[in-house]
Amino acid sequence: MEPVYINGIGILSSLGIGIEQVRTAVLHNESGIFKSETYGTECGSIEDLFDLSDFTETTYHYLDRTAACTIACIRMAMDDSSYIINETNRCSTGLVFGSIWSCAGTMEKFQQKLIDSDPKYATPFLFSNSFPNSPASTASIEFGIKGYNTIFSGCSNSGFMAFSAGYDAMRTSKSDALFTVGADAVSQTVLDYYADIPPNDSAACILISNQKIESSVEISNLRIRSGKPFPDDFTGERIQVIDNRIYLDPDKETPRGTCMGGAFHSAAVCAADRIREGITDSCRVEFTAGDSAGYCVLRKA
Repeated sequence: MEPVYINGIGILSSLGIGIEQVRTAVLHNESGIFKSETYGTECGSIEDLFDLSDFTETTYHYLDRTAACTIACIRMAMDDSSYIINETNRCSTGLVFGSIWSCAGTMEKFQQKLIDSDPKYATPFLFSNSFPNSPASTASIEFGIKGYNTIFSGCSNSGFMAFSAGYDAMRTSKSDALFTVGADAVSQTVLDYYADIPPNDSAACILISNQKIESSVEISNLRIRSGKPFPDDFTGERIQVIDNRIYLDPDKETPRGTCMGGAFHSAAVCAADRIREGITDSCRVEFTAGDSAGYCVLRKA
C-alpha cells in the first residue's frame, strides 16, 4: 500500500490559536487552565478568546462552539498545506470527525428554552445544531467537502478512532485527501462531569494524503489493541495520551486537565510539528483509555 503522509496541521485550544502559540505554550509548560469569566470557574474555555471570523467569511447567526472550532482547525490545516478544494477534487476529499461531547453546549441551550418557556417556543434551529454530526456536516458545507465522511462520538476513544478511520480510508483508497479532526468544547455539562479535573477546549485537524510534499510527515504505523499494553520497544520520542490527557513524558504533563475528544489529534499535531522543526526524526503518539489502546508512529518523510 502507498504511504500515508500528514501534509497539513491545524490546532486551537486554551494553549493557543495555531501551532506557533501552542508550541510556545508547551515549551513553557503552560497548563491552559485559567479562570473563565463565562463559567466562573477554572477551566480552559476559549469562548471569549476565539473569533471564528478570522477563519471564514461566512456569517453564522448561530453556530455550536465545537462546530466553530472544527471549521477553524480545518482552515488552518488547509492554509498550512496550501490545499485547495475545488470542483475537481471535492468528491475525493473526505472528512472524519471524532468528539466525546460534540454539541453538548447547544443541547443545553435548547433544553433550557424548553424549561424556561412553552415547548412550542423552543426553536428547532438549536436542536438541528445539537446532533453529533453537526460539526462535520457544517464543515463539509463550509469547505465543499463531498467525499468520504463519517463521525465517532460518545466514547472516550472517539478522537483516536476518528484518526484511525481516516488513516484506513486513505490506505483503502476511499479518498485522495482527508481531514481527520478531533474536537470538543467546554460547556456546563462538561464542567459538571469533569468536576475534579478542569477541562480544556481543544480542536485539531490533520490533513492526510498519499501525496508527498516538502513539509510531509509520514505515518509509518498505526495499531489498535484492547486489554493488553503494547511492547515497549520504541526508541524515539513518545507523546502519551492517557484518558485524554497529554503527557510529553511520564514526569511532565502538558496541558494539565483534559483535552477531551481533541487530545489525540492535538498530540499528533504537536508530534508532527516537532518532526518538521527538526527536533526529532520520529515520535510515537500513544493512546490509552480504559481497556482501549493504540498508537501511531510519525517519521520524517
